[in-house]
Amino acid sequence: MFQDDCRTATISAQTITFPNAEWSVQTTQSISVPAFGDSVELGGGYAQGTCGEKDIVLNSPPAFISLTKGTSPLTDPFTIDYDQTSATEADIGIHTISYTVTMTQYPGPTTSITGSFTFEIKCP
Repeated sequence: MFQDDCRTATISAQTITFPNAEWSVQTTQSISVPAFGDSVELGGGYAQGTCGEKDIVLNSPPAFISLTKGTSPLTDPFTIDYDQTSATEADIGIHTISYTVTMTQYPGPTTSITGSFTFEIKCP
């Protein structure tokens, strides 16, 4: 009997490291993060995107942090951006930004993961 391995695939976690910014010195910053993969694609020798899109959403990010998705959600990296014009001096300090990644083509009990990264706005 045929079983689609993507139905039991789990999203592979990755570490997101966002560099700190100095207030009034680095007014914008961006990092490119590879698209998320899963246990079938990364562990089974299949091409990225075989089990479909992994959609990332920032959970209640501060106004100065945004996410831009690539043209192909299956394989393109996404970008996380910092823009000081949306921050105030009260935002100087450490911020923890959480996110959720969900498999969109194969919904089920093990198809979402959550994670977080920290970002600090430093006083020069």
